[in-house]
Amino acid sequence: MNVEVYAPSDFAGDLMGDLNGRRGRIGGMDTRGATTIIKAQVPMSEMLTYEQHLTSATGGRGSYHMEYSHYDEVPAHLQTKIIAAAKAARAGERSSRRVRIEVPRTTPNSGNSRLCGLSEFLACQYR
Repeated sequence: MNVEVYAPSDFAGDLMGDLNGRRGRIGGMDTRGATTIIKAQVPMSEMLTYEQHLTSATGGRGSYHMEYSHYDEVPAHLQTKIIAAAKAARAGERSSRRVRIEVPRTTPNSGNSRLCGLSEFLACQYR
């Protein structure tokens, strides 16, 4: 993501350090009066909680703008974590795959509608 952070000049160093900690690449810094504009490229996954951090770090005097830039390869140390989490999630899904499908139907005698499981539905249909 291309990110532009607008904040008072007093906070520029802290904000640049924070962006670096979020795997960001600082592209430049401009000054307009008492406001500093920091331009950087930061992965979107690292920017999900940035608004809260920026507000607390600048006392509510900072803002930012973010727009899509490009896809990039995930670093190797994060790839292994993501793959392990996906495998664990799949293993959990397979062990709890009992699903009850409910099909609305009308009972032949009463005309009342009720819900039944798929096996009951198929048994009723093929009697």
